[in-house]
Amino acid sequence: MKHFAIAGLLALSAGATTDAQMVDGNGNGVSSAYTTTSIADCAVVEAQPETGDFVWRCDGYGGMPVWVAERHLRMYVSYGEMGLDALAWNQTPNGFNGITDPFTIEWRLAEYDMAHAAMGQDYPEEYDTPRPFATVLRWNVTNPETNEAEQYLVVTNLAEGAICHTAHVNAHQANANIIARETSNQTAGFDCELDEIWMR
Repeated sequence: MKHFAIAGLLALSAGATTDAQMVDGNGNGVSSAYTTTSIADCAVVEAQPETGDFVWRCDGYGGMPVWVAERHLRMYVSYGEMGLDALAWNQTPNGFNGITDPFTIEWRLAEYDMAHAAMGQDYPEEYDTPRPFATVLRWNVTNPETNEAEQYLVVTNLAEGAICHTAHVNAHQANANIIARETSNQTAGFDCELDEIWMR
């Protein structure tokens, strides 16, 4: 599968995390950090060269496992120790697709329980250090109807027991990264079984 160059995201050395996090700027205790990883630095979990199917385990923010799979000319990404059991492990944008190699993940961090805050809880649990509650990752997609190349920023929720895609943001629109960040906040209380993926 051909992987395309990533655009508009902070490029870092493989496996590195930003020392200074990017704060949203509105004093809401939410920020971003970035990791950039090469597949060559990930552990091969499963390999079927005859079909081109592979599974890798990579290290993400704070050492969180990042699971990457290539199956039938499509890529799948999930997160956490239980990532292989999460809905995200079976979710991928419609059409043949891929992520870049190396790939950059934007980790959305919060100083409190974003899921409960998104559901209207007045006093969500506060953390000693910011914790990731979502990720934003760029996907390159071939539109199955027009065969045109498209890009989406896929927002994935990281809540325990609710690791799934919450939004696919058209990366060609103005301020796509900002829209993806705002959407990650808005969908922090996403119900993976009942809610539909936001298309923005």
